[in-house]
Formats: sequence, structure tokens, C-alpha cells
Amino acid sequence: EKVTKINSTVFKNCTGLKKIVFGKYGGISSGDLQGCSSLETVVFPDDLSNYEIQQNGNGTNWGYVFKDCISLKRVDFLPKVNVNPIANSTANDCFYGCSSLEYIDVPESFNYLFEKGFSSFIRDCVNLKTAIFRPTTYTTFSGNCCSNTPLLESLVIFNPTPPTVGWG
Repeated sequence: EKVTKINSTVFKNCTGLKKIVFGKYGGISSGDLQGCSSLETVVFPDDLSNYEIQQNGNGTNWGYVFKDCISLKRVDFLPKVNVNPIANSTANDCFYGCSSLEYIDVPESFNYLFEKGFSSFIRDCVNLKTAIFRPTTYTTFSGNCCSNTPLLESLVIFNPTPPTVGWG
């Protein structure tokens, strides 16, 4: 069945959900898929600009969207993914605790999400081997972003000015 909009946390802790395919129109809110312990596959369209993304103060909030999705193995946003750029946005804790995650490729269009914070973005992703960060506007790589990722072999940062390493 087609879903065109999900309200905040509507699928939170839905332990039977295995796959979600986002269409051309939809919405993403903080904690939407948090705790979906069987979620293995997430498919995004190449354009998210038509999406309603929850406002967090004056920005958008991808915080906790996939937190504790312990069966999720790969997140591969299409490089051309276009998102609604709103200032003061955050991606804090977006993939925190995704213990089966092995690969993530974050598109450059997520620049605005990293401006105000991405702490604990991939924290406790204990099987993560490759993390690619294409955003180029953040200045500090910090906030426990990669804490407890013991198998991390490749961390690729596309920022032309290497970010400083901050706390955590």
C-alpha cells in the first residue's frame, strides 16, 4: 500500500517492518523509524525536495529517524538526492545504534543537516566498515559522531577544507 505522509514516530518500534520505499512525495520526521528492529532496506527517491520534513525550531530534523534499527545493513542515498535546505537543521542520532549497518554514503545535499549538528550520527554502529561523508560545509567533526565503530575501515570526507576534530 502507498504511504504519502507519515507523522512523527508513526512507525516507531514497529518490529515487523522490513522494507520501506519512499516515493516522490512524503515526509520524514524525528524518530519516524526509530527502533524498527527488523528494518533491512530503505529506498529513497533521487529527489526529496517535495517532502515535508519536520521542523525543529527553524530547521529540519532528521534526528533519531533510524536510531536503533538493528537490522539495517546499508544506507545508500543517491548522490543526486535533493533535500529541502532549511537553516538550523540537524541530523543528531540519525543512525545511532544501527548495529548491523555496514555502509553509509551521505550525499552532499545534506550540507544543511550538518550545519547545526550531527552528533552521534553513526554512533554505536559496531559493524560499520565504510562511511562516506559528501557534505562540504561543516567545520568540525565531533559530537561522538563515530564513537564505538570498531570495524570502521574507511572514513571518506569530501570536505575540501578538512574539518577539525572536536569533542567525542
